[in-house]
Amino acid sequence: MKDINLLKALMFARNKYSPQPSQVKVVLFLSQEYRLLNTSKLNEFLTAGIEVEEIPGYHHTLFQEPYIQKLTQKLQDYLDNNPH
Repeated sequence: MKDINLLKALMFARNKYSPQPSQVKVVLFLSQEYRLLNTSKLNEFLTAGIEVEEIPGYHHTLFQEPYIQKLTQKLQDYLDNNPH
């Protein structure tokens, strides 16, 4: 029952949400599997651009060894090279 209510709320929110353009830069850390998906739709809303960092593996293994090590290294490299 709880899952059904969650799915209903998700569908309601998805149908009502209308994204607006933003001038923020976005960095996506994506698995190889998701990297293959078309992310060009995001370019319509993110006018400052999108940087994609690809992580080996699949979305369901991204937080498991050895992939989590790759993810943490890419995150650390990004943070070290982009201080804010």
